[in-house]
Amino acid sequence: MANAQDFDVMVFDTYTPRSDASTRNYDQWLADVDCPLFNSLDMVAAYYCWKVADAKGDRAPCARGATDPYTYFGFFGLNDEAGFEAMMSDPKAEAHVPVWVSQWSQYPEAEDMAENFFFSFARRGQVTPGDMTQTVLVVPYTRDPSNETPGYESWSSDTDAVSALAQTVRYESWSVERQLQGDYAPNGLDLFFVDSLEQAKPAWDLTPNAVLGTLVAGPT
Repeated sequence: MANAQDFDVMVFDTYTPRSDASTRNYDQWLADVDCPLFNSLDMVAAYYCWKVADAKGDRAPCARGATDPYTYFGFFGLNDEAGFEAMMSDPKAEAHVPVWVSQWSQYPEAEDMAENFFFSFARRGQVTPGDMTQTVLVVPYTRDPSNETPGYESWSSDTDAVSALAQTVRYESWSVERQLQGDYAPNGLDLFFVDSLEQAKPAWDLTPNAVLGTLVAGPT
């Protein structure tokens, strides 16, 4: 992945845009407008936009009170823990967010923006060397905060198989420390950066909940 940047804290966001977003070239707007703007901010280490290609199990709702699961998600990689507040109060972001809400959100008139998108703050616990590919497998799970072992030891019935995958791809284990907006948050996220669903199958087949995402836009 070109110009991939590393980070140890991020905001994970999930959402579903308006039903006509694809016909209005939403993915292109992400690549041309949304992603470059956030990646231009000093406190942002790297911002990646992903689209759900496949999913299984109890995927999180896209927003508060919604029954539809999310169809897009993002990694707001930050330089430090104060980065999210600084990002959202930056003049460029303050001007940009209302544009996204008015043009793309499902509920542009909502008083509570948690109706439209969900944010959670996460910290990386483990990472294995490897490339950040164009495809990522996200496994949300219930994490024991006192346990520092890889996340898949909590959710996989065959840890050897998943460990073998984690050693051949870039694997990251994240702890969700707090919700910033919205009501739902798994407190653990395992990320496997893979080339395809076939490569991800050792993990995909062993978890009841998983999301496969394809990259829409990232740092350039």
